[in-house]
Amino acid sequence: MQVRATVLLVTVVIIIWAAIIGITTSVHPLNKTHLVAATIVAVAVAIQRVSSVQAWLSRPKNSRKDRIEVIAQQTLINLCSGRVVSNELLELSVHVWEVPLWYRRIFPYKLRCWLRRMLRKSRESTTYTLRPKLHRAAALGLLKRPPSGVRFQKSVGLVGMCIVANDRSEYITLNVSEPEYASALESDSEEEWHAHDTKLTNSLSLADATRLSRLYGQVIGKVVQNTPTGEAIGCVTVSVKTCDTTIFDFEADRIFRDKLTDLAQMLAVELAS
Repeated sequence: MQVRATVLLVTVVIIIWAAIIGITTSVHPLNKTHLVAATIVAVAVAIQRVSSVQAWLSRPKNSRKDRIEVIAQQTLINLCSGRVVSNELLELSVHVWEVPLWYRRIFPYKLRCWLRRMLRKSRESTTYTLRPKLHRAAALGLLKRPPSGVRFQKSVGLVGMCIVANDRSEYITLNVSEPEYASALESDSEEEWHAHDTKLTNSLSLADATRLSRLYGQVIGKVVQNTPTGEAIGCVTVSVKTCDTTIFDFEADRIFRDKLTDLAQMLAVELAS
């Protein structure tokens, strides 16, 4: 009970802080009167959100994670069906990433859109962007593999690029053996690496990109959208360790795109809840 009360208090403080930023950053200069007025409005917003946050905190744990994993498991089975068991097939994996549920509940999509509009109107204000670490909701493979340890977030990593692009018709692919990418990985410094286009580096650090290149040879990703709002709520990926396109070819083999599309559509409801 004490933990829930603490979480609730922190939530109210965060909501007030977010509202103050959205209001005060469009007012220059900021004086005492403006601050008091902004705080009153922010508290009013917080009071409206408290009831929904309380309901969320009081919900019992459910089988949401299990349902997500079952859906991802079925996709893995479909991709393996009819293939000869090989070392390369054993490295095939399906991942589900999501924008954290706590973040989407505390900062609803409409509120975030409103804050962005407010910040754009204030040309002199500093833009504050909260981009939490993406949550790995499921990781399925024929072989168990530990997490990479890389921090993915919106616009960082292939999954982050899928979310920031938020294009349901787009698939983002990567083959680390492609000459341009392989050459970039040979950079002698972070500065040299970041001199390359972000479409190539995916805004990763050189150390993280190198680490991932040792774990995955090919990756294909697709955004998961909240169907009613169009909000990017997650990303699904299929990856293999081999770079050999004669064994797996995410660009040419249509089955990977079809199964990713099916997976994203099935998960849209689960990740939105």
